[in-house]
Amino acid sequence: PQAVGAPEVRELLAHRDPRVRALAAAIVGEAKLEASVAAAAEEADEAPGRARARGMLQSADPRIRRGACEALARQGPSAAQGADGFAADAAALLLDPVPEVREAAAQALRMMGVAAAPALAKILVGAAFGEVEGGDHLLLELVGAGGLAA
Repeated sequence: PQAVGAPEVRELLAHRDPRVRALAAAIVGEAKLEASVAAAAEEADEAPGRARARGMLQSADPRIRRGACEALARQGPSAAQGADGFAADAAALLLDPVPEVREAAAQALRMMGVAAAPALAKILVGAAFGEVEGGDHLLLELVGAGGLAA
């Protein structure tokens, strides 16, 4: 995010070739999006921050959903802790229509570890029975990561 204002970036944003300008603008937009997702994840211990992070997981924009999952993955097991943890939200995204979101959700669950297993199991045996590709392997991976005690 700090690099967004760097002289090199400003130079690319003002480049004479419109393709270079468009690419630079897209990169700047992604950097700002990642910063926003990271800020929401850092605020996740507070109720407003948790609501904001949950909103990002439910965003219409798949880049935001993917970024929110990546932020949860960086939080690790703490993202699944508590009654209002994010494991159920991440597990629900295993049904997302966008493959990159599904992959990021699976990685978030992996990083949450065994604490995410109940939320994943609920998705796998619920309405989504048979719809989560590789879900059974992911569940075994989670349970194996923390033993059989949950």
